[in-house]
Amino acid sequence: MYYIKILFKIIILLFFINFKIYCLEIKVGLETMPPLIIDENSGYTVKLLKEIEKKSNLKFDIQIMTYSRASEELKKGRLDLIGHTPKNKETKEFYSFAQELDFYIPTCLDLYMTKPINIKNNELKKISIIGTPLGNKEFFGNMFDISIKNFKEGSIENLLKMLSAGRIDAFLFERASSMTTVKNLKLKNIYYTLLDGDLDASLAVKNGSILKKRLDEEIKKINLNELFKDYYKFTNLPKKGYVK
Repeated sequence: MYYIKILFKIIILLFFINFKIYCLEIKVGLETMPPLIIDENSGYTVKLLKEIEKKSNLKFDIQIMTYSRASEELKKGRLDLIGHTPKNKETKEFYSFAQELDFYIPTCLDLYMTKPINIKNNELKKISIIGTPLGNKEFFGNMFDISIKNFKEGSIENLLKMLSAGRIDAFLFERASSMTTVKNLKLKNIYYTLLDGDLDASLAVKNGSILKKRLDEEIKKINLNELFKDYYKFTNLPKKGYVK
């Protein structure tokens, strides 16, 4: 009887060890970026992670947070995967501790105003107050040579409301997220123009992490064109116009 009890305990122990091995939990920090990331349960990118779960032993524990916090948590080792990152365009400090997946989503970077826009990249510094989501002013400031004093940071929703009310002069961010929010808020008289410069969205893990290779392999099994087909409608819009 004694040996049977010992054997039973060993079997239970092996079960839990195998469970941890074969059900790998990935801690994920995502910033809302509708329609790619709406909340922890919805959005095209969230759907991608759920598709990976169906086809692998990976389990994603998704938390919604600001991008700046997600970046800091990844650096400290409290998160395994964060997004979305500006593919290959983050800071040197970021790439000292993080690396991006091969995966990326093409995006459009737009400027939004309450009147038809005819402006070039090098003229953006003339705009007094430009709204952009939290954690983006340094990035866009460096990208377009604009003083960070010209930026007003906040949530996408609040900033677009401020734009509509005339409290800021312009809003700068990714097209699909911006247009989706404008439509959800039912804002009127919002115009956009595509800014020069490629900006793709990706996901990042810690430097040296074997997770990168694993996720790159799993993503290759997913039909990305099918999964993101409705999102790509935004990238195929005219370069400038009125948000309908």
